[in-house]
Amino acid sequence: MYFFAALTAVVILGVVALSAVRDIDWSVFTIEVVQLVAVLGFLYWTTTLLPGPVKRLGRSVGRKGGRFRR
Repeated sequence: MYFFAALTAVVILGVVALSAVRDIDWSVFTIEVVQLVAVLGFLYWTTTLLPGPVKRLGRSVGRKGGRFRR
């Protein structure tokens, strides 16, 4: 019973999300989306350049922040 309820919810949310994406006028948002993707790509690239200890520190702070939110 739980499986069918969850499957129905996922299908309904998927249809709503797809219809919203289809109805958006993408010509208005094209520049902003490209800029957002470029910034996120740059941030990801710079984090790969960090030395190991700094990455571990960031991961531990992120884990503690996740626990704090709960």
